[in-house]
Amino acid sequence: MKNKGIAKHEFITVIALALGVTCLLMTFILKGIDHQRINVMKRDASSFLRTVTTNIDAFRNPDAVYLGEAVQEEVMDEIKSPFSKDYCDDSESKVEIINGNAYVTLLCDSYLIDKAFIQDYDHIEIYKVNSWTSDKNVENAQSKTLYNCKVDGKELYSNYYEELYFLSRINKDFGTNFNKIEEVKDICKVTHKDFYRTKKLYN
Repeated sequence: MKNKGIAKHEFITVIALALGVTCLLMTFILKGIDHQRINVMKRDASSFLRTVTTNIDAFRNPDAVYLGEAVQEEVMDEIKSPFSKDYCDDSESKVEIINGNAYVTLLCDSYLIDKAFIQDYDHIEIYKVNSWTSDKNVENAQSKTLYNCKVDGKELYSNYYEELYFLSRINKDFGTNFNKIEEVKDICKVTHKDFYRTKKLYN
């Protein structure tokens, strides 16, 4: 009976060790997959920036070109999120020209590259963000004013947008050539809200 007890104890120890090794292997595998997805996002951001700057003359406002505009102008396809079956956000993802330098923002699901000056993939920071909410009680929140407009009391768009993307949508949908929010009043009643979300460094 004593030998059987020892054998049983050794068997449990072996099982525990095997489970521990399996957990470690799964952790390494998942970290590897996550690293690959991050690298895909960085490459997509770099490609987005290069495509826009190469075709900069195709856009009405070259200082800020949104992914949605680039897709509409057919200079590029939508960007598939490396984290899900969805596509990256086309109304926040953008390329901005600031003091002659190009910066890229890319939002894919809850992962964000924010105004990155791309020189080396290793120096591109990835942030984890929540969805925008009108709840101002969000801890350590960043805030942003987003726009929509109402026609006959109903909101024209299902989402609220950044000012420049909002103007782009209005100009496309109504064939206008507005440069300022104030000009939109002849089309619809402009509404705006302050939104909040958390933003934390991921990598």
